[in-house]
Amino acid sequence: MPSHKNYRKICEELLLPLDIRIYEDKDNKRDMRPWDMQVHNPELYKRVLSYGSKCSLPLGDSYMEGWWDASALDKFFEKLTKNRPRIPSHLPIFLSVPFIQRKAAEFFHTLYERIVNPQNRILSKQVAEQHYDLGNDFYEIMLDSPLTADGNTDTSNESYMQYTCGYWRDARNLHEAQRNKLDLICKKLHLPRKGSQSGRLERILELGSGFGGFAKYATENYDCEVTCYNISQEQVAYPRKLNEGNPRVKIRHEDYRDAFIDESKNYFDFAVSIGNLEHVGPLNYRNYMQGVHHCLKPEGLFLVHTIGRHISAKPGQADPWITKWIFPGGHLSSASQITKAAEGFFTLLDMHNFGHDYGPTLGEWFKNFDRNWQKFIDNGGDNGDRFYKTLQTFFGKFNESFDSREKYFKRFYRMWKGYLLRTKGAFDSGSLDLFQLVFGKGNLSSAYAPVR
Repeated sequence: MPSHKNYRKICEELLLPLDIRIYEDKDNKRDMRPWDMQVHNPELYKRVLSYGSKCSLPLGDSYMEGWWDASALDKFFEKLTKNRPRIPSHLPIFLSVPFIQRKAAEFFHTLYERIVNPQNRILSKQVAEQHYDLGNDFYEIMLDSPLTADGNTDTSNESYMQYTCGYWRDARNLHEAQRNKLDLICKKLHLPRKGSQSGRLERILELGSGFGGFAKYATENYDCEVTCYNISQEQVAYPRKLNEGNPRVKIRHEDYRDAFIDESKNYFDFAVSIGNLEHVGPLNYRNYMQGVHHCLKPEGLFLVHTIGRHISAKPGQADPWITKWIFPGGHLSSASQITKAAEGFFTLLDMHNFGHDYGPTLGEWFKNFDRNWQKFIDNGGDNGDRFYKTLQTFFGKFNESFDSREKYFKRFYRMWKGYLLRTKGAFDSGSLDLFQLVFGKGNLSSAYAPVR
């Protein structure tokens, strides 16, 4: 079998056209640039190459383990995803028993996901427990909360805790970008401004409430009431507290499918899905559209805000590192997959792609996370001890354990940094999309006016 020097040469040849160089610890780093790869463990090359086209998994795992670094990790992934390298199919390592066993396991896993619905009522709870239930105090150090506001932001009555892409047109900071996004959604639905109509409130169905920011913003600024469905225990507790005393907001700790009942037929004027479709899965898209159609009144509007991809993917074709550590069961859809699922239920009225706004959003999330992380874990009584126990459970699900609290924190920090900056890089390169689609139920009696 080739030595690590041969594997390094193969990796260098793959990365050179992407303008990425490799440096080991012993190398002269005088000409090393921020996006270049600094390899601490030479076994990295073989480990990554041995996964072939699924190399995202060992690349991410090895970063978590400290095998390599890049000063500008987001720029590294931007270059990597701009023109994805093709790993040669003739490498001797592809004839090894471990590789063949792994490929067989991948085949059966993909087959399993196409037969067994990985986003059914039972399995869909995994992402809520693994990701969204990490703790609201943790997400407060990263998102647009009072803890992350700068001196130019008035947060006296603002805490939207948005965990989706902001809208950066005319925005000076993350808080303004997220408020812009919320107002853009309300305007695309053509909601009546608060106080503009007497008595009647427009009814909005929200599938997946997040941390309750949309419900808060919409009901405080427009004549509407919002009913939310969410299966995350933490993401139910937070919006209930956030909207405490607001009778216009109802938070239900239920699966989104529980909204599609007989009593909801033609009940809602509008529906929104903000960062929820990523967890629905292609096997459920058609039923998802049918359920929303059931709930909406004739001529009702349905807005979908979701991360997307350029090319349609089948079940089991998601990024393996992301689905392992960050969003189990997650799946990104193409625009055609969404519109095809809507056929016969809705008319497409508007489509807006502002994927490049996700780069600065993720950048601000990382800055907040990085700036507040040490203080968060040092606050033992309130955050650190609880989060330490959370991480023991989190990594225990992957049969990983460490002999000190600091090692748990370090592993999670590198995982979360890798998640935020690799995703930022993919958006910066234009490899991922952010779709906002507006659908109408039936034939509208007047022309829909798009909003930007």
